Amino acid sequence: MSNAVPPIPPGFHSLTPHLVVDGAAEYIDFLKRAFNAQEMHRSPGPGGKLMHVTVKIGDSMLMFADDFSTEFGMPPVVRGNLPLVMSYYVEDAKKAGTLKSIAALILVDMIGDRDLHILKEENSTPWLTQLVWGTAGKLGRREFESRTTPIEDDHLEFLAAGVPSVDIIDLDYPAWHRADDTMDKVSAKSLQAVGDVVMAALKEIAAK
Repeated sequence: MSNAVPPIPPGFHSLTPHLVVDGAAEYIDFLKRAFNAQEMHRSPGPGGKLMHVTVKIGDSMLMFADDFSTEFGMPPVVRGNLPLVMSYYVEDAKKAGTLKSIAALILVDMIGDRDLHILKEENSTPWLTQLVWGTAGKLGRREFESRTTPIEDDHLEFLAAGVPSVDIIDLDYPAWHRADDTMDKVSAKSLQAVGDVVMAALKEIAAK
């Protein structure tokens, strides 16, 4: 009997929106009043804000979080910069016939660590890993190290479907999913470092 975790969580459909809002707690109350939403999960953050919320409306899930742009020293996301993320699952891409249009997948996960060390993930596509780490080297980003490690992450589903994929992740983060996972443990500079590498790598991928 297989103990594999299903790639699409129970209750989720083809697309799941992730919103960034100004006042997540109040937004929960509004959704309950307006749409009879059911609160499934909330993760408290610093300053009374919410880092993650999941609610169910009818048979669909909606995810959102408070705007932490001030804490990270970034432009306010709710005023036009990246206010929305969509989750699209491999099986649905297969059904829609859009899988072949994905030139490559760069999975970015847990990259805000103030002491950032990103190892080469051993399951990732070799040429894509080389491209990303080569780009990091050109930019002088020492956070991308030559050491390797195998990691089971969301990119495995794309790899199994034949999509070149690479996982950029720093798992050496002791505060992960703990009460002491606070803003002093993370750094906007780490986010900037990874963002610069990814944006430059995307240009390289597009040119292939």
